[in-house]
Amino acid sequence: MTTEKVVAIIETGKGAHGAVVGPDNKYVYNTYISSYNLHITLL
Repeated sequence: MTTEKVVAIIETGKGAHGAVVGPDNKYVYNTYISSYNLHITLL
């Protein structure tokens, strides 16, 4: 059995729709439904 836990909470802008971690595990890419923006967060 694997136990998972939250290690960080990353605040996003209003209307965040999805997030994916990049293949290098250094960035999180967030998309927003309220605008045509892509936000990139350094982990």
